[in-house]
Amino acid sequence: MICADFTRGLIEIHNMIEEKIQITDNETVDLRALARLLWTGRSLILSITGLFTAISLVYALLATPYYLSTLTIYPATGDTGTLGQLQNLASTFGMSVGRTEETYNIMDVVRSRRVRKAILGRTWQTERYATPVDLVYYWEINDTTAFSLNPLTWAAALFGKSSGVDEDLYREWEEEALERLKDLISVSEDRNTGLIRIGMLMEEPQLAADIANYIALAVTDYIQAKNTFEASRNRRFIQERLEVGGGELERGETDLKDFREANRRIADSPELQMEEGRLIRQVEVKQQVYITLQQQLELSRIEEVKQTPVIHTLDEAEPAIEKEKPNRKAIVLLFLMSGLMVGMIARVVQFKLAT
Repeated sequence: MICADFTRGLIEIHNMIEEKIQITDNETVDLRALARLLWTGRSLILSITGLFTAISLVYALLATPYYLSTLTIYPATGDTGTLGQLQNLASTFGMSVGRTEETYNIMDVVRSRRVRKAILGRTWQTERYATPVDLVYYWEINDTTAFSLNPLTWAAALFGKSSGVDEDLYREWEEEALERLKDLISVSEDRNTGLIRIGMLMEEPQLAADIANYIALAVTDYIQAKNTFEASRNRRFIQERLEVGGGELERGETDLKDFREANRRIADSPELQMEEGRLIRQVEVKQQVYITLQQQLELSRIEEVKQTPVIHTLDEAEPAIEKEKPNRKAIVLLFLMSGLMVGMIARVVQFKLAT
């Protein structure tokens, strides 16, 4: 069809040349001549435009639809409740007690490989399968019956589990799934309010909502686990210092007791009075340190078991009603305009080649 249009166009161009019609005049474009050229080649232009439109329709109909579910959260800040008040009160005495929370970048945690691996490690209820499956199975990444250029896949199909390549093959499947998840998870932050928006694209609306809501749980679990680990380490350190401080206090009290027993009459000796004062001050300092460490130990024990909110969920993810992509109308319109432009360019090129 297009070849016939092209041949017919050459005949029309030949006739135009005989009529001495030119589309340029003194390095300017003659719009009337150009319009006539395009009109006489309308069959070619319409054919190319129709071809592009047909391709766009096929792509739009066959492309996998994706649904977007969005979750909005606020990072939790500050200490609340009785423990926070005790920590603030203890801090007024110049001691840092129990504050193990670190500042985490929520957006980095959402994008992290750890969170994506946690998603892959779970099974999900889907419309495609009757029983829950993981995403590697859902995306059919582990389908060894499909044609593959990977020799590991061939080996797994030929020799099965005894070949010893299953572990490497699964890691490859996992890497492919992790990369796909990376493209499907989006996260953004409103710098004015601090609101974090997490988006999840999936082939099923309910699955997209389930994974988006799980991301918030995975972020919370990770940060709380890190905080608990830091609190445990802090508690062990304080406990060790308390044992050392207790021993030092006991030795200081023993030294003071021995000094007083050996020097029962020190009123007439300024030197002995000075020595007694020094021992008393040492005991008082060690006693104050010991008391403070005891306070810190109690607070660190509470800190170790408490569950401080990491994030506050503003809006949970819900199944989307409309698909996010592909936008069939936009695709068809884009291909239609592209086909029209290519058709007109082809007509002009056709004319140039004939002249």
